[in-house]
Amino acid sequence: MIQANNTLAIEELTKALEPVIRRIIREELKAAPHRETDMHHLTPDSPLYEDMSDIKKRKDKDRLEFYSLKRSGVTPLALGPHEKAYAMK
Repeated sequence: MIQANNTLAIEELTKALEPVIRRIIREELKAAPHRETDMHHLTPDSPLYEDMSDIKKRKDKDRLEFYSLKRSGVTPLALGPHEKAYAMK
């Protein structure tokens, strides 16, 4: 009997919280693009900055080349229903 009451209480709580959580997520998603962050800031001395600069230079000269997974030697690994990772052969 106590377990049934707990189950009902959890279901009622879930029904009450779901719209609130959805509203909060919706508001956060709307606000996210407008937030200023240093998340994408790279310092010129970082290796990633150098790589990105090289990619931009190649793009500007129309010298970008894209390789298939097979040609690049990368194999997709399934992690979950919506995720993939890649491993070098």
